[in-house]
Amino acid sequence: MRKLISRAALVSGAVLGVLALGGGVAAAAPAAGSTTDVAAFATCTYAVRYDGLAVRENPSPDSVARKTKAYGSIVTGPCVSSQHSSGEWYTAVHCACATDGEGWMRTSYLDRIS
Repeated sequence: MRKLISRAALVSGAVLGVLALGGGVAAAAPAAGSTTDVAAFATCTYAVRYDGLAVRENPSPDSVARKTKAYGSIVTGPCVSSQHSSGEWYTAVHCACATDGEGWMRTSYLDRIS
């Protein structure tokens, strides 16, 4: 079973607040832990710590490696992580190489820059 955690979802509802739209209509922010893509508003930047790090189709060590990244490469993603059943964490990164445009890299091999 995978656990999806959005760092953006951890931001309190008070910070996200209620967005005022024209004419006094308001929309509430999704609850923390919601599967709604709150992370779409955030982008995280990472530096690759090891040469030849795989960008995988899914957050799993058994998933197809779609591409590799060199040491020092900068990657961005939607600030979402997923834990594989083995206990290893994977971070979502933007990659046209993946079917849905979102690949996965081992979190322990990335340094978050922003």
